[in-house]
Amino acid sequence: MRLLSVIFGTLTVAATWYLGRLLAPGRPKIALGGALLLAVSPFAIWWSQETRMYMLGGLLATLSLACTVRLRWQPDWRAALAYLAVTVAALWTLYLLAFLLVIEGLYWLWTLRLEHDWPTRGRRLLQWAGLQLIALGAFAPWLWYALPRMRS
Repeated sequence: MRLLSVIFGTLTVAATWYLGRLLAPGRPKIALGGALLLAVSPFAIWWSQETRMYMLGGLLATLSLACTVRLRWQPDWRAALAYLAVTVAALWTLYLLAFLLVIEGLYWLWTLRLEHDWPTRGRRLLQWAGLQLIALGAFAPWLWYALPRMRS
């Protein structure tokens, strides 16, 4: 039963490497360093041995961040669909990953300041807001079910 968490943990290391490649193009040592730090992290190793959803949540969160970066710099419909699929799956796996949307939104706003063309900036911001609304809309039924049942 623990094998699934081990697989998710191993895939998270690979996803971290991919995210590092997207964030630091042309500098593969940074991506390798991030993946190495995750691979030897006692916390990640511990959760990779548990039969819980945390490593799946970590994998989906890392993939969501990677899709965010890819969508920001190489926008296309496949990247948008991948972002929605991974982000909604992350939200349904671990509701605390709703904070991931805030982090991704801050990244998006921070990098939008680099756009010098105001119409492009506005259009890209509307596209991102639309994706966020779709992701939150897909998350809403779970919240509607879960919130009344949460005691703390």
